[in-house]
Amino acid sequence: MTPPLLSVQGVAKSFDRNRVLNDVNLEVGRGEVVALLGENGAGKSTLVNIVSGALQRDSGVVRWNGQEVVFRDTAEAIAAGIIHIHQELSIISSLSVMENLFIGTYEAGRFGVIDRKALRTKSAALLAEVGAGHIDPRMEAGRLSTAEQQMVEIAKALARDAKLLVLDEPTAALTPHEAEALFRVVRMLQERGVGVIFISHQLEEVFAIADRIVVLRDGTVVSDLPVKEASRERVIADMTGRIFQGFSRNHEAAHGDVVLAVEDLADGRHVGPVGFTLRRGEILGVFGLVGSGRTELIELIAGVRKPASGTVRREGKVALPADARAAWASGIAILPEGRRPTGSCRTCRWRRT
Repeated sequence: MTPPLLSVQGVAKSFDRNRVLNDVNLEVGRGEVVALLGENGAGKSTLVNIVSGALQRDSGVVRWNGQEVVFRDTAEAIAAGIIHIHQELSIISSLSVMENLFIGTYEAGRFGVIDRKALRTKSAALLAEVGAGHIDPRMEAGRLSTAEQQMVEIAKALARDAKLLVLDEPTAALTPHEAEALFRVVRMLQERGVGVIFISHQLEEVFAIADRIVVLRDGTVVSDLPVKEASRERVIADMTGRIFQGFSRNHEAAHGDVVLAVEDLADGRHVGPVGFTLRRGEILGVFGLVGSGRTELIELIAGVRKPASGTVRREGKVALPADARAAWASGIAILPEGRRPTGSCRTCRWRRT
């Protein structure tokens, strides 16, 4: 019988006295999508980092195409065909798309000069292959949307002849439409025999794309089921260790005190005028298509973006923040959609807040 593409047997890993993985087994076949699920801290990242050469296991065996392997670093894993695309993408914003695609493997002409024409031609072919043919290979990568950067990462994996693709929360910053485009690419890779490890907290996506579901809890595999035999309730129970009882609405929140009141808020370009109230203990959802102004609205409330008109009231008092620091002081915090480019005070637009 043909051995699985990847076989992990009895793998364990500890950091100091903290046991992160305990006797973990995992298999991925050619053209198979395996969803790796678990709560934060379950050991998912540690396991895929071992598979992709970023970490060394303490014990156990990893077999690649039937042969036991020990990848000393990620470069060796990449050379073997294992590509790990992290949730925080590794795109270099200041380089062009084609430079990102072939970074470290640029083709040179007769005199050692990079053959940019050949680079552009190959890049265009790769981008078209993953459904991103509209992207100009010469374009600066930092100008791409998150979804487009995701496609560039996958195109880069194709350029490196990926045989196993590890996708870590690939849809976290994507719209449903963008996520479906990504799934089409994953299905195309399946047909070519590429194995995929898919990490996600979105169970609807897991049941739509995966062939098997493997659940980790406290560093141990608690279930490994074909997706046809799994259910949402079973998966949640395996992840948490308790039966899921569902959520109940807090009807009292609808009658609580108003803690935030937004009145005719606008920025003169993307948002407004917008008004709403938020009561104590209430969860308010803000929905809209890409470009509708959702992010800009939240940035106005959190002091990141300057308003052109309108007011924000906190518990009855006018509290339109001058900047993010003032918003924080008034009790308003923002968790931005781009955690790396805008979530760190070293790199974000509102520096040192």
